[in-house]
Amino acid sequence: MLAHPIAYIFDNLRTHARERGKSFQLTIEEFTAFCAVTHYHELKGQDPTALTIDRIRPEQGYRKGNFKAAGWRKWVVGYFHGDKTRKSLNQKAERSDTK
Repeated sequence: MLAHPIAYIFDNLRTHARERGKSFQLTIEEFTAFCAVTHYHELKGQDPTALTIDRIRPEQGYRKGNFKAAGWRKWVVGYFHGDKTRKSLNQKAERSDTK
């Protein structure tokens, strides 16, 4: 087991963002707080029940207030079917959350 799994995940996220030309303005403290609330570091992965990180406004990169934990399945649908489908799924999820 890694001594600092959150720092390792943070470093990978930052590295991959830079490789893809995405802005990355998060601090390790902000990411650690995010993990404390979402348990992202324990639930990340590539199966339908896993979490991934989704940028709310993709053009603004990774910064405080512009990312959230999302179900991996929802991300895959958005990736392969475009933002319109992702927005539709997000709206459906928000409506079901308020019921």
